[in-house]
Amino acid sequence: MDTKRDFLEASALGETLERLRFAPNTSLTPLQQQIRDITDNILTQVEVSELMSSTEGNEVSFIGEGHIQKQLESLEKLRTPLIATVEDALQTRAGEIALVHSTISSSPDPLSKPLPNIVRDMETQLEFLELRRTMAIVDKIHHNQTLTSLFSTLYKTVDTLWEMIQLFKIKHQLEKDQALQHYFDAVVHSTLLKLQVLEGHLAEDIYDPKTTESLMNARHLLSQRHDLLQRELAEKDVLLHKYQSVGKDFGQIVAAYEEVKKHIEIVQEDIQHLQQT
Repeated sequence: MDTKRDFLEASALGETLERLRFAPNTSLTPLQQQIRDITDNILTQVEVSELMSSTEGNEVSFIGEGHIQKQLESLEKLRTPLIATVEDALQTRAGEIALVHSTISSSPDPLSKPLPNIVRDMETQLEFLELRRTMAIVDKIHHNQTLTSLFSTLYKTVDTLWEMIQLFKIKHQLEKDQALQHYFDAVVHSTLLKLQVLEGHLAEDIYDPKTTESLMNARHLLSQRHDLLQRELAEKDVLLHKYQSVGKDFGQIVAAYEEVKKHIEIVQEDIQHLQQT
């Protein structure tokens, strides 16, 4: 008899029991109680042997090694009923899962299926869910790319709006009109800030949490500046009435600005929809 191997096996069993100790006040099945009694007995024998070894200063003296071997043999006899118990528990849980699955697949009698078939069906369902998750990620990336391209177009539109404003001022010799200059500056600046705020919203769904946090802080500052400019624009809207009499050129600028605002609102709605998916 290899007492060293038996001792190590019993020690490992004891350590495993400590990690997987049955919860107190838990009702045990007869099989669980039997396993617990045997392993506790082995653990006690091992602790006694270790204590005797430490007090005598010698190598571990395997006191009760015959008793430990007997207990190990008792555990071996429980292997078959233990495996049967685990298989029964798995079959029961598989039946519960199949019952839930039947509410989706309308299977007439899921419990009549063999366990391997039930497991295979569940794996198929999991593969389908994983495929749908992957497709959702791809759709989200494609949507983000489309919005990013749209932002580039919107920025170019704002540049065109600014060029129209400059041509309008030159044509009507309004370069020295500071009030009008401040108004148009505020219009374009506010529009650009609005685009940057929307880009911050979009970035929340693209980048990692740390980067997103920095972007959210920047977006907050941009939002504050945008709100301030919006208030200034509201105060200067009265200037529109003053310059509308200049002619159709100014009307074209106003129309271009309104068109940019409309597209920005569309992008904002797209981003809100994206964040809800």
